[in-house]
Amino acid sequence: MLDIGAGTGNVASALPKTAEYIWLDNDPGKLRGFSSKGIGGKTLLCDATEIPLPDKSVDYATCVDVAHHLSDEEFAAVLQELARVVRTRLVLLDAVWWPASRVSRILWSLDRGAYPRTTDALFAAVGRRFEANAEEQFAVFHRYLLIAAQPR
Repeated sequence: MLDIGAGTGNVASALPKTAEYIWLDNDPGKLRGFSSKGIGGKTLLCDATEIPLPDKSVDYATCVDVAHHLSDEEFAAVLQELARVVRTRLVLLDAVWWPASRVSRILWSLDRGAYPRTTDALFAAVGRRFEANAEEQFAVFHRYLLIAAQPR
């Protein structure tokens, strides 16, 4: 299980003990935070636009709260790399641009991510490389989109 933008590895705690976890992030501080948890697994301190793994080498990948930190070009490159390395399924979760909500606008003004996208924009980007199998939209201050998809 490859975790793109893994941060301090929160996704790892939700996996079965038998899963092989691969942490990937470009922030050395996050790596220190992950390492201090003693979770284990492989760590890749790198840019997700160039994933140093062989083609079709992971069964699953997650990309949680990453898309809004990436330009359109960077996000397209990450999705291309994920389509290359993932055999079975990508699970992507991200907040979506929801200007009708005052609370959401305030949260976006505080977020370090500079590239909020609409639901349609996220679907379009993912759809270039993946076939969506399931999706869920929900709101907790922000609106969120969860997409489960398989590589094309």
